[in-house]
Amino acid sequence: MFLTVSAWVDGNRDFSIPRLDAPGYTTVNLAASFDLSQQFAVFGRIDNLFDRRYQNPVGFLQPGIGVFAGIRAKL
Repeated sequence: MFLTVSAWVDGNRDFSIPRLDAPGYTTVNLAASFDLSQQFAVFGRIDNLFDRRYQNPVGFLQPGIGVFAGIRAKL
């Protein structure tokens, strides 16, 4: 899945912080699941595959690449 955000302007209503003109960005996330049997499945997910660095909103850095995996059991 691709997430694309266009350029945007950030600030507050009383102008106590400088206006930020933020560029657009695109992140790529992948997820998959594979059934081993009727009771067991393995799954995995990669967030921000290319480790894209961006800010949204002012001062809050988004997380870098994240890798998650596990086994699902139906009892």
